Amino acid sequence: MQFEVAMRKILMGSFVFCGTLFGASCEQMLSDQEVCELLQSGLIEIGSHTLDHANLPSLDPQEQLRQMSESKREIEAKFGICCGAFAYP
Repeated sequence: MQFEVAMRKILMGSFVFCGTLFGASCEQMLSDQEVCELLQSGLIEIGSHTLDHANLPSLDPQEQLRQMSESKREIEAKFGICCGAFAYP
């Protein structure tokens, strides 16, 4: 069952990455389907991060806002949820 595979992946670490993560193999990341199954289980909450792991303190305020708000917007659009949590990079 896909749900069991997804849960094993989550239990291996604190954070789950959706999308592209440079240097990570596809096997280490959850598929969109696995994320949907986990959301439906009610066991997890999805939080945004940034678009590309930018060093936020080194960016101007406008780019900081873009990094955070676009990440949130993409998650909400992809999974049809309200994303209220943020994991500081």
